[in-house]
Amino acid sequence: MSVDALTGLADAGALAQAVDAAVVHDRKGRTVSAVLRVNLDAFSTFNEWYGRPCGDAVLKEVALRLRSTVDATCTVARLAADDFAILMPNMAHPGAVPDLANALLAAVAAPIMIGDVEYSIFASAGIALCRLRGDAGGQALDRAGAAVEASKSRCGNTLSVAPLE
Repeated sequence: MSVDALTGLADAGALAQAVDAAVVHDRKGRTVSAVLRVNLDAFSTFNEWYGRPCGDAVLKEVALRLRSTVDATCTVARLAADDFAILMPNMAHPGAVPDLANALLAAVAAPIMIGDVEYSIFASAGIALCRLRGDAGGQALDRAGAAVEASKSRCGNTLSVAPLE
């Protein structure tokens, strides 16, 4: 598995492979997988104000919090800059996804200590369920990304669910 150099999480390529494998498994076993995208709100401004070393420390902490909030069956990835994604594969109870997403948002929103300074950062999230027929991993990631944008358009720090077109 290829990893992101800064956070040690899976990278976009590794996540795409994991999503594709989960979709194939879902089709065979009639389970459902979900993709959750998490994007930090106003992170470019944060980086400009506090500098890249501080921003990198925040990204590392966010990565740790995301990884520690989900179970070992999930793949947590950093796609780019402040854009993260979590694959929740082969779920027996997809209705639990919004609760997990809200737990992830709460974990990100907890104060972050860097040295002697406390920082607060918030995130927006989007969920997409992988369809059993005709859904490639990239489509689920794109739908989750569109849901994140919908969250951000509502001032951020919220969760949106992508429709199953």
